[in-house]
Amino acid sequence: MTALAALQDCLAAEHAAIYGYGVLGGVLGGDNNAASDQALATAGYVAHRTRRDELTALITGLDADPVPAEPAYATPFPITGTPDCRRLGRHIEHRTAAVYSFAVAETVRGTRRMLASALLDAARREVRWGGEAQAFPGVTDS
Repeated sequence: MTALAALQDCLAAEHAAIYGYGVLGGVLGGDNNAASDQALATAGYVAHRTRRDELTALITGLDADPVPAEPAYATPFPITGTPDCRRLGRHIEHRTAAVYSFAVAETVRGTRRMLASALLDAARREVRWGGEAQAFPGVTDS
């Protein structure tokens, strides 16, 4: 995999994360008892939009066309209430961390630092959504 392909994968993951956080916001917005989850969803949405914009600029700076967002994304399970939202938040962040963990290995210097920071941010958000802290976020046992 090339560094550019890794960056494109990260951008694709950010597009999917932004969509997923939109789903979270729609469901959590109707739950008056989910204020802390709403705040976490808002912060995650903003963070992923910021990363998307950084990656888009980086890819454009490499004279490449950034991968576009899909018109829609399927959720991995039905989202009907706050527990499902928390599960989806964990899923989004775990998946995003996995993509960043692979991309870190394909990049150098400032780009690697940016991607490592994004990996750490995703791992922290996964824990805030109720996930367990991992020694190597985004890396699965196999």
